[in-house]
Amino acid sequence: MTHAWGDERILTHLPAARILYESIYKNNPSIKIPPPRFISCWISEVCNLDCTYCFFSDTNHDKTHTYIDKYRFIKWLEEAREEGAESLEFSGGGEPTLHPDFTEIVAAASEMGYALGVITHACNDMPLPLLVGRMKYVRCGLDAATTETHDAIKRNKRKNYWFPRAIENIREMVRLRDERNPEGFTVGIKVVLNSINFHELDEMVVMAKKLRVNYIQIKREHSSDHDLTDSQIARGENRLGYYQEDEGYEFTKVKGTMLHARATVKCFMSPIHTVVTATGKILQCCFFEDRPIGTIFQPFHEVWGNDQHRAVIEKTTIRECDEVDCRWNTWNRKMLEVIEDPLQQMSFI
Repeated sequence: MTHAWGDERILTHLPAARILYESIYKNNPSIKIPPPRFISCWISEVCNLDCTYCFFSDTNHDKTHTYIDKYRFIKWLEEAREEGAESLEFSGGGEPTLHPDFTEIVAAASEMGYALGVITHACNDMPLPLLVGRMKYVRCGLDAATTETHDAIKRNKRKNYWFPRAIENIREMVRLRDERNPEGFTVGIKVVLNSINFHELDEMVVMAKKLRVNYIQIKREHSSDHDLTDSQIARGENRLGYYQEDEGYEFTKVKGTMLHARATVKCFMSPIHTVVTATGKILQCCFFEDRPIGTIFQPFHEVWGNDQHRAVIEKTTIRECDEVDCRWNTWNRKMLEVIEDPLQQMSFI
């Protein structure tokens, strides 16, 4: 199986980026904003775990919180697909697999022709054959190599229970991948590295290899009191570099960095993707939930590229983006360099 890891894949968005450069970066409202290629779907506000680093940990156990309206969401997905949207990722918010109609939503989106992925903590009962058959990837937020560390990060009162269940689900997905869909589906492990689990960094990579997942993605935590020390960041970056170059890990790819993606360019690429929350808000990106560009209860074409959408993008500052470790910080800079290209190197092979 071949992989398209890394920043290079952003170059597949170059035609849309050129339009966004003129429309957003050069502030030309007469140029229509292209449709999103990717939609992050927060279909649940509810989660049965309580991760230390989660932006929503204070609210996703609130009894008043619920799930996205299935019927309106599916209708909105149809509208977005007709406009040109290509892919969906079910994530949080809360835990997407807890939505009572998760299976139906996945099946409906798949029938529309969307490429699908999901980020899950992998601890619950899940329709594994459906996921392997319909998804392009399942990324499992494991964050640990042992039950004790998993319990410490996930903070669920039911000890010594959730980690074994997650491992069991991962093993079964790997088995189904190899049996039914070896070239069209990947299983990954996601790790938010912090002071609680840093001592298991090497163990987590070894565990991923033994499980034969396609990749392990490791990112540094920024959102709680458990951030790494400078010495841990340096050691973590060194270890990641070692694993990424080690030929012994040629099946299980090791992805990630401990470095903060600095923002130096005003964000103009955000319309390539969007976020839909469980309450139906449509967001510019995952970091500014208080700035919706509209809702799924409005026709897609009336929201996308309207005055409010442009105002939200314009309001977002480089300083705000620099405070968050966002991959678009790197991609905005890369695309600006490619588009402006003073020596016209992109014109040559």
